[in-house]
Amino acid sequence: MTLALPHVHVRLEADGPRVDSSHPELGISRSELERLLDLDRESSSVHPPGDRAYPLEGGRWAIGRGSPSGFTWRIVPSEVALKLRHPAWLWRSSRWFDHTAPPTGPIPGPLPLRTSIEAARRLAGGSRPCACLIAGVVAALRTQELPVAILLGEHDPEDAVHASRWFLLSLLTLLPRPIREVLRLSGYEHRPDPSDWDVILTSEPPEGFFILRIGEDPALADDLPATFLFDRLQADALEQAEEASGWYEPDADDPWAEGIAPRWNQSRPTLAEPGAPSLGTGRLRQRSPEAWLSLVGQPEAHRAREVKAWLDGAPEAPSEDVLGAITRVRPRNSHSDAWARALLRWADEGPSAMAATLELGVTLEREPLPMPPAVLSSLWTEYVMLLLHHARFSDALAACESPAAHTLIAEGAGQVVADAWVHLPSSRRPEGALLSLVDELLASPNGPDALAQLWQALMVDEHDGRADMLLRRIASTIDRNPDVELDPLLSVLAQSPQAMRWVGHVARHTTSRRLSSLVSPVTSGPHDPLWEHCIDVRAQVCPAEVQIADQLGMPEAQIQRAERELRERVAEVQFWRFPDVDIADGAARLALADGASPIWSWLEICARPPERNGRTNLATRLTRLCAFPPAQHKERRSLWVMTECMGSAEGWSAASHAALLVRFSLTSDPEDGSFILDLSTALARGVAKGAGGAQRLAHVTDELCTLPEGHPATETFLRRILPVVYTRGVPKDYIKEVNPSKWHKATLATWQRVVKSLGSPT
Repeated sequence: MTLALPHVHVRLEADGPRVDSSHPELGISRSELERLLDLDRESSSVHPPGDRAYPLEGGRWAIGRGSPSGFTWRIVPSEVALKLRHPAWLWRSSRWFDHTAPPTGPIPGPLPLRTSIEAARRLAGGSRPCACLIAGVVAALRTQELPVAILLGEHDPEDAVHASRWFLLSLLTLLPRPIREVLRLSGYEHRPDPSDWDVILTSEPPEGFFILRIGEDPALADDLPATFLFDRLQADALEQAEEASGWYEPDADDPWAEGIAPRWNQSRPTLAEPGAPSLGTGRLRQRSPEAWLSLVGQPEAHRAREVKAWLDGAPEAPSEDVLGAITRVRPRNSHSDAWARALLRWADEGPSAMAATLELGVTLEREPLPMPPAVLSSLWTEYVMLLLHHARFSDALAACESPAAHTLIAEGAGQVVADAWVHLPSSRRPEGALLSLVDELLASPNGPDALAQLWQALMVDEHDGRADMLLRRIASTIDRNPDVELDPLLSVLAQSPQAMRWVGHVARHTTSRRLSSLVSPVTSGPHDPLWEHCIDVRAQVCPAEVQIADQLGMPEAQIQRAERELRERVAEVQFWRFPDVDIADGAARLALADGASPIWSWLEICARPPERNGRTNLATRLTRLCAFPPAQHKERRSLWVMTECMGSAEGWSAASHAALLVRFSLTSDPEDGSFILDLSTALARGVAKGAGGAQRLAHVTDELCTLPEGHPATETFLRRILPVVYTRGVPKDYIKEVNPSKWHKATLATWQRVVKSLGSPT
């Protein structure tokens, strides 16, 4: 089924959410749009919401997904919502939450509980905790007047988004339609309003909610449906648990409980022994869903034998009902290659083509390891080509980023993934996905061959844009991969118009020890003009080095010129009083110069008023700075001074400084964290040196210590930064100002140990 679903994209800005883009035929009223915007009053790029399902008027729904860049809603009409167990099943397809994607696409249908519950179990920490959590939610929905909030505990919200999604979908699979069709759901909310939601996941206990904690046994309050589901989930009788959603007597006082009661005793499965008789090939040939479903509850080995025997008969494409039944019966990881081959056949044609395609994607995503690499490579390639043939570009991109693709790259088959990636339309190749692919290929067997193939395809298809970006990424990361030999790529670059760009990138981003080996293969000899270009670029970004002259055979006079130009370019930074718009504007002009040092870009961030620094802009500048940290102490000292000035500047709140320390802790550092730690320490020093420094640093501490227990930003601040800032003891004003009432116990204990070890000022 293909439908057009209009979208609304909301930017999460510091001063509140704003509509960034929308489909022209939106189909919602102004009041509904304002209601959706109001849900994001506490959202930000630091605390982006998770997946959401929110009802609109007339049976329509808004189904959405958040990210640091914003929140995308799809508006689901009532007729579509009625055909699904719940419109939240739209979450299955990531293409619906790409606001740049076309408004037309397939509607993903519900999956069996056995397929969806694996990720839910990862969220809960195992089968029994998951059963406890689901039963607890069911009991709370039936017996509590408050909405339900599930605390993520030690889970990082970003890591828990995927598992939260599948937990909520598993919950919907188990609920009767009258209960599930009205539920307002969210996979993560930072500061939720209880009037907005029925079931949410969150990090801190919110007011006005009934709280459930992962890992605790549920209070089932003698609730029969909750007790029944807990029992069936514990016994792994997932099909019986799912079937109970239909045991609903609408005319009874308690429709669900009275529907379950007569089936309670006889519903417990009696598992057959391993040698139990087969259904018989006669019944299997009839392709009856009832014949397959009668196997539910049998041991895995017995079910696997039945499926294998049926697959060996090269059956014709089954109906969608039969395929769904077989999917329930087949144990995970059993005969994965034969099952995937059959699905690929049925996905090409037959009555269950769409369902077979969906199940094939699930199988390849969750079961890549049981398949031999050659088999996985073949099946995965045909699957992606099938998606491309049907113009399902977002699903094809998702396949290129799936566990199966990662497995192929790790096994040395990265060329297969690179080839599939370049078959995507150029508008459907996100730059972030390309850069991640480059990083993964650099660290994999046969990766350079795949990179050469990828670069050549980009050159043909997209002229110089992303091909040049690929070269820049390789040059900037090659020193972290000293064992990588780039001969395949260098050989095709040697006769390319982009050879000069490669030399420029290498000269900017590579240390001198590798410079010659990366430039020589693309030149015609020692007198090639590319050498002159190399030394010119090198002079702009680092002090001239005598060893470069030795390696490149360049005259000493050119080395001296490069050194002089660099000294003129980089001036000693003094203690300035920030914010200072004039300094920020001057730094912005310097940052635009060809080959400019990243310190100018960072100075612009430090000197600007905080309200003029968007979070995305700050994150981008910080990522660039940490990817290519300056090698010279002179430049580094300038960075520390800039960052310290920003710490002591007026206008930056404690929450802003804490958010920046969190951003530091989540940024990749090629120097094993030392460069990031220096910047973080400089910022904290600046906070402590400013007016009311002890109180301001106490407020920063409060912000960091309310993060989830064990957060890297909190641990680094308490154990490594605070002792450096207060080397002479912790001021009393700092200790008086902190408010540990909302801290985690372990965090408080760590802080107390650190403060005790530092003592009081002498």
